Amino acid sequence: MNTSKLRWLVSLITTICIQLYSQTTNFTIIVTDSTIPISPYIYGANPEFTENENLGARRLGGNRLTGYNWENNASNAGSDWNHSSDNYLTWVAGITNENEPGIVATTFHNKALNAGAYSLITLQMAGYVAKDKNGPVTEEQTAPSSRWAKVEYAKGSPFSLTPNTSDTLVFMDEFVKFLTQTFGLANTANGVKGYALDNEPALWPSTHPRIHPNKPTCTELIQRSVSLACAIKNVDSTAEIFGPVLYGFAAYNNFQDASDWNSV
Repeated sequence: MNTSKLRWLVSLITTICIQLYSQTTNFTIIVTDSTIPISPYIYGANPEFTENENLGARRLGGNRLTGYNWENNASNAGSDWNHSSDNYLTWVAGITNENEPGIVATTFHNKALNAGAYSLITLQMAGYVAKDKNGPVTEEQTAPSSRWAKVEYAKGSPFSLTPNTSDTLVFMDEFVKFLTQTFGLANTANGVKGYALDNEPALWPSTHPRIHPNKPTCTELIQRSVSLACAIKNVDSTAEIFGPVLYGFAAYNNFQDASDWNSV
């Protein structure tokens, strides 16, 4: 068959298929019918908007939150930007008193309250957070090093609303206690409703190799998730826990080809 006849045949088949499968679909929206409130779990946003979008939920999350230190508001960009530890989170939010403990989270939650939205705040689970705001972290300064503070899920001693920024530890349950002391428990009008268990753990070695250079296993993820969730619940039993916070198909399919995917 010559080329012109082949093209004609392909065109004919395509036209027939389109005619066979094309159909008109009509949608009717009855605005006068009875309505019910939309669940806050359906429409939400991570980035900043104008607060006039009437979204049901707002999330403080993303790559920057894995290395966020609530005690001094330092965070690390990971491979997104030179593995820089800096004041980005306060700068981008227009916060001037950048060293006030937890102000990134409190500013975020106050905006959510003003918008009548559900707040989902990310807690840190990868093991370390930025200790300083001194710029790029070299490979030689990979955690554990002086550039990082170690994350502990449970403090095991009395909480302080003025955290010790001179030590090398950051406690997640103390962070939650700080938020509940500031706003109330999750089941109160102003409380933070939900907490996310870090961000995209399947990509920690590629996004945050200075924090977690080794490929995480499913066993590790489960152990870390349970430990952090228990620490949260011990402070606020009414809070909702979200995890794992995965990024896409490969993470859901086999946790980025985790070595123990088939055995856990």
